[in-house]
Amino acid sequence: MDILLFIGAVFCAMGLLFCVALLTGDAPIFLVLFPLLFVLIGGFLVVRSVRRLLTNKRLRENGRRVYAEIVETTLNYHYTINNRPTYILHCEANGVPYEWSYPKTHASDLVGKRSTMYVNPENSEEYFVDLKSITA
Repeated sequence: MDILLFIGAVFCAMGLLFCVALLTGDAPIFLVLFPLLFVLIGGFLVVRSVRRLLTNKRLRENGRRVYAEIVETTLNYHYTINNRPTYILHCEANGVPYEWSYPKTHASDLVGKRSTMYVNPENSEEYFVDLKSITA
């Protein structure tokens, strides 16, 4: 399960529980605004995660399958896992450059390998990279 989807569902549930608890008692109305913030944040995370999952599913089913060769890896210092930077994989498919984040902390040995991509035929900027398909 996607972690953002899980966190969003937890935030929504907590916010709704807080709202119900406050509305059934004699709490002032401004105290309801705090739980509503939980509901809004959780709802945003859920909608964003579900939308991304549906887009990836649609691209897998209807997208054009291309094979991309990884030509370079660079460290991504803006996003870390356990205080270690992740990688940005730069690849090329049919002469078009693409890049995506690689969540693992070791990717320097991936240069020269291939991965399967699913590209929207109508918009080449919308694509899904199957990271499990990275092969030699």
